[in-house]
Amino acid sequence: MESTWYTVEGDTAEYPFTGEIGTIDEDAWNGTDYGQITITFYARDEVGNIGSESVTIIKSSIPIPPAIPGYNVLMLCGILFIALVFAIRKRNKF
Repeated sequence: MESTWYTVEGDTAEYPFTGEIGTIDEDAWNGTDYGQITITFYARDEVGNIGSESVTIIKSSIPIPPAIPGYNVLMLCGILFIALVFAIRKRNKF
């Protein structure tokens, strides 16, 4: 192969790549809307023949999981410490 590149649906730019593993250009990815996106890969051989293959993927947002509910550990330790001090004082009075 003489050259390889890809295009992202809705973008007129051609993004060159080498090898078989890589990432989609961040600006091109961020410029797409959520939903189905077609990425077309192209290859040109030494004679000038061009072949292409398209892949349709779904871009979706990843929801941020809610925080795990719980107690403030420092506040809980403080309350337990105060309760312990009162318990010791009460026990020593008798």
